[in-house]
Amino acid sequence: MATNKASGSTPGNAIGMPRILINSQLEPTENKWKPGGDAKAPADDLKEFPTWGLPDDVQRIIKEVADGYQCDPSIVTAAIFSAAGTALGKSVVGISDNYRNYPALWFVIVGIASRGKSAPVEWVYKPLMDYDLAGYKQYKAERMQWESQPRELRCDAPRLRTRIAGNITDEKLLYKLADNNGALCWKHDEFATLLGGMGKYSSGGAAMIVGSLLSIFSGARFSKESVSGEPFMIDEPALNIISTTQPAELKRLMKPYLQNGFFERFLFVNVGGSVPEYKPVIIPDETRRTWNEYIDQLLRNDVGELREHAAAYDMHVAAMNRWRDEERIMMEIDSGDLFEDVSCSLLEKANYHLCRLSIIAARLNGESIITAPVMQYSVDCVDYLLNGQKAALLKILHGDKRGEPTLADTIRQLQRLKPDLNQSALARAIGTSQQYIGKVLREK
Repeated sequence: MATNKASGSTPGNAIGMPRILINSQLEPTENKWKPGGDAKAPADDLKEFPTWGLPDDVQRIIKEVADGYQCDPSIVTAAIFSAAGTALGKSVVGISDNYRNYPALWFVIVGIASRGKSAPVEWVYKPLMDYDLAGYKQYKAERMQWESQPRELRCDAPRLRTRIAGNITDEKLLYKLADNNGALCWKHDEFATLLGGMGKYSSGGAAMIVGSLLSIFSGARFSKESVSGEPFMIDEPALNIISTTQPAELKRLMKPYLQNGFFERFLFVNVGGSVPEYKPVIIPDETRRTWNEYIDQLLRNDVGELREHAAAYDMHVAAMNRWRDEERIMMEIDSGDLFEDVSCSLLEKANYHLCRLSIIAARLNGESIITAPVMQYSVDCVDYLLNGQKAALLKILHGDKRGEPTLADTIRQLQRLKPDLNQSALARAIGTSQQYIGKVLREK
């Protein structure tokens, strides 16, 4: 098995993070999926996080880890994107039009208790946690040596820089993000704990940290000054988040954030509620070695920009136009319904997620540009995640007064009056997407 060892504390290719020396005699895995070939999306209704645009080896990892933990494959796919984005850090920036995006995504796995949400995430993140553990051991050794020196001979104290922050106050999170030059992953098993501490130790309260996170997600230059702490400035931060929660907790946790843009930045991966048939499956050692190698390669990623091929750019524009048409239809109806108001904002934010997903998919495939197949796959991923966001929104608003009939109500009524009406024809008739029609009818 490949071993991962941290050496030195100078900034590496993931800017602001420790330089990593890879001790591995294994050759890089061969990319079996060939972007630009005949790869195309399967004809499905996006009930699971799409995987068709990932390399064969990564698809195999997702299947074997999902089988091993008896969990929904979508959990593993989300964790793969999150860990890959964390490994890349700020080493790569995606350029689209005048926008710059780092591969930073905010995932929340939503499922009832005992559905195996945390264990597969831990499996996927283990290579990065191993790097952090090696870095921590090195820091402790350097700190001990530093403390043994006479005070008059000491230089600056050693500093611990890790890629992952866990149980941490919001104030400390911001300082740690600054210390890493803006690249970090906030990883926590429980979303309730992650959100619950916000504002607890900050003079500005929860509103202060939420406002900071809104800016951080957008990659805007961010600065902070306080009486007790050192002032700092972060240029183009890249913060990943991954956590888990239960459906019953969503309303309590997220309803306060429906009208300030915070909710729309999270990507909700909804796990099925059925109890899996237990069948012990051992994840092969080769699967671990293969995933370690992918993380090693991402950590060694050359610093640079990732741009869209002309055909990929055309697909990007087409997807945005489709989502904006759906948004326009909702706005024209103007029902004043909170579900549709927030849904419009979800569609507007889809561009951020699309850019970031395409960066990660391209780098996993070893691409130095965003190709048309990568973009097509990334659009599918965004469609799936938009469905997850709307499903989470429905859970949050369940039981609230909805007021006048909404677009969703109208769709359901048309389906009741004419049950044999084709969903594709209905979508064309009212000017929305078939995915939206299908989602509405499945949630009735």
